[in-house]
Amino acid sequence: MNQLSKTALHYWDQLYHCPPPIHLPRGWGAGARNLQRLLRRYIKPGDKVLEIGAAPGIWLAWVAKTFGASVAGLDFSPTGVALGQEFFRDQGLVGDWRCEDVFECSFSRGSFDVVYSNGFIEHFADPAALVGLHLELVKPGGLALITVPNYRRLYGVLQRYFDPQNFETFFLDTMSIEALRRLAPPLLAEKVEAYPFGRFDIGLLHIHRRWPRPIAMLLTHFFYLLSFLQPVDIAVLCPLLVLAIRRKLDH
Repeated sequence: MNQLSKTALHYWDQLYHCPPPIHLPRGWGAGARNLQRLLRRYIKPGDKVLEIGAAPGIWLAWVAKTFGASVAGLDFSPTGVALGQEFFRDQGLVGDWRCEDVFECSFSRGSFDVVYSNGFIEHFADPAALVGLHLELVKPGGLALITVPNYRRLYGVLQRYFDPQNFETFFLDTMSIEALRRLAPPLLAEKVEAYPFGRFDIGLLHIHRRWPRPIAMLLTHFFYLLSFLQPVDIAVLCPLLVLAIRRKLDH
């Protein structure tokens, strides 16, 4: 990466080196249901979709199967890309996977209906450049969809306690509605939405890093059950902040 990031390549390669068995999102956890609901809001059947930071390919595969989308995945971790490619083969899916620096990627500008990333831009000191790149890769009239974890308030206090090492990989300045809105490039952006989203997600907290795993698992399942009962999104409990930008038709 040619931009200051709090996560170097070895961080992601190590993360993907011995992953747990991967599978399509099952929707029983709050985090999976939140992201499924969000993607259904913006992606249409047959869209051409790029995910930035796509490894290990779980969500890209879900998009391909759910919407019949033509999908592409970009990630700079060779281990993560290899894992994604293997997962796609196992699922009988075709995707254009590229292991490249996001700022030097070979995808043609203006070629996707939707470009999205989930938990990506908050690792970089200058997220505006990344948001601009999302939008450059979108066709005129297309959509850039970006989410960041909501770690500035309740989730941040808890995650700093449970997993301070992970907490230090984020730039918190990105994590507010106002900050996200300011990242939209005015020359390309036609419509900008920024809002908190999702039911309470205990999965955003690495409880097992501080407490015994059996207790962590018990609490996780208990709060997943409660999230099923939560009728509406409540801002203070929303685990995600969403930035959705429609690209102008005349650029």
